[in-house]
Order: sequence, then C-alpha cells, then structure tokens
Amino acid sequence: HLEAFETLFVLHKVSPFTGSTGKPQYYLCDVGIAKFLKASFQRLLETYLLLHVLSALSSQMESRKSLSFYRTSKGAQVPLLITEGTHTTAIRVLAGERFDSREVNILLALR
Repeated sequence: HLEAFETLFVLHKVSPFTGSTGKPQYYLCDVGIAKFLKASFQRLLETYLLLHVLSALSSQMESRKSLSFYRTSKGAQVPLLITEGTHTTAIRVLAGERFDSREVNILLALR
C-alpha cells in the first residue's frame, strides 16, 4: 500500500542516512491533509520543509542530491539531510524559539 501511495503522490518516503538507525519515514505530500489528520506542529513544520526542498530540487535538471534523515541510537533525530557527493547539509526544525544544548549535541553526533 505504501508504494501505491508513493506512486500517487500521497506519501513521500525518506530513508535513513548511512550509519543511522531506524526504518524509512513517510511524509504526507500536503500539509493541509497532515493538519486535518491531527499531525503535531513539529511534524507539520518538517512536512512543509521537506515539500519546499523537494520543490527546489525538482527545478534543478541534473540534481544528484539525495534526501535522508539521521537518528541516533537513543532516538534523537535530524529530520532532513541533503547529500551531494561527500557534502551533507543537516537541517533541524525547531517548533519553539528556545533550544537547549541537547539540540546541538544531536548535530554533533551526526558529525
């Protein structure tokens, strides 16, 4: 069923980064539907970001960039990594205005 939803552009699959833990994650391809289905504000932000990045990448004809996520063995997560060759950009979405040192530690674990 998941493959059928991907084909119909209902879901988008994001695979784990090399060396990460976890299974692929699926995002709805519409923030409005995600909100209707009671997704958390954090998940809505991540969905919006993913759709924006996918839109930007689709406009590049020869894009060799891949999307993934990173999860530590303790469950902390960086929801979006954009990789091109040996260069990886990590994007962490925060739902609030404050963050603590644990947020930075997650990025350091990825490094």
